[in-house]
Amino acid sequence: MSRLFLVIALIFSLQVNATSLVMSPTDTIPKLTKAEYLSLSKKQNTTAIVLVSVGGAAFAGGIYFIALHLTAAEMNSWFEEETEPMPTGYYLLAIGGAILALCSIPVFKSSSANRRLAKTATVGLNIEKLNSIPTASITKTYFPSLRFTVRF
Repeated sequence: MSRLFLVIALIFSLQVNATSLVMSPTDTIPKLTKAEYLSLSKKQNTTAIVLVSVGGAAFAGGIYFIALHLTAAEMNSWFEEETEPMPTGYYLLAIGGAILALCSIPVFKSSSANRRLAKTATVGLNIEKLNSIPTASITKTYFPSLRFTVRF
């Protein structure tokens, strides 16, 4: 028992050390540009629309097949015929479609968050090249500039 505990502790400590080497606390997520945020938002919106469309169609199809089978079973009971059991595939189709449609909600939220990020204000420090002075002695002069952008 103690050997098993030592092996598990060793594996866990190696995993923690490997994770700390890969992800240092100084790592930052790079900021995307406005075009990249808008492109990401558009792709996520398209993905969410596809998810909700396919999920809704699968849910509607599953419910249709369940209703069709129940109607046929009802009609067979009038004539006292034996009815076959309900296939589980109909239920799986309806439940899977509902889950797929519900999975589109976080994608819609992420899309709207990226669209909102594309429209936020940004502040940056750039190094600009000074080309406007027509003097022969100043060929390439660089100066720091502060940039403040508000997107609407």
